[in-house]
Amino acid sequence: MSQLTISHHLGKLVKAGVLERQKRGKCAYFTLNPDFDQNLLANVTLGVAMNVNDTATGTTILFACRQNAGRSQIAAALAKQLAPKGVTILSAGSEPADAVHPVVVEALAELGLQPDSQPKPLDPAQVKTSDWVVTMGCGEACPFFPGVHYQDWKIDDPSDRSLEEVRSIIDQIRIRVQELLDTVSQG
Repeated sequence: MSQLTISHHLGKLVKAGVLERQKRGKCAYFTLNPDFDQNLLANVTLGVAMNVNDTATGTTILFACRQNAGRSQIAAALAKQLAPKGVTILSAGSEPADAVHPVVVEALAELGLQPDSQPKPLDPAQVKTSDWVVTMGCGEACPFFPGVHYQDWKIDDPSDRSLEEVRSIIDQIRIRVQELLDTVSQG
């Protein structure tokens, strides 16, 4: 769908009172209007679930750190490599940097991996729709929503670290990612 089409339909949902729009800078953020009767959505969700395959109803994991330039990028890259089909992996930062740390890019390349994306801001809507949110150094800046599973990993920031130190950080994150994926698959 084109951005124009999506914007048009989001505008209709705002006008109908289903969504609320918050403008921040050049971006608009949409959330469910708290006055909207969510029982109506349950019926829609049930109907949609009957018409899609299982991968659309999978698990979403969001990895967040302060800059989205190191830890969350590493975790997302490893999770995408290790996660089973149907698990969606996202990453974001509470204060995103301009680029992923070069030493992180280099260390991931040694493993045949690449960063998730350019650093991007932590979107409350993504947090709210994720099943699991893993924070690494931005815990208090991450919004809390009931029903979302949260973990806070104490992992050193790879910024300004040597390649050897970043490799060690990657090893720590790999263990935690695998433990998380094991937990998710059991749940």
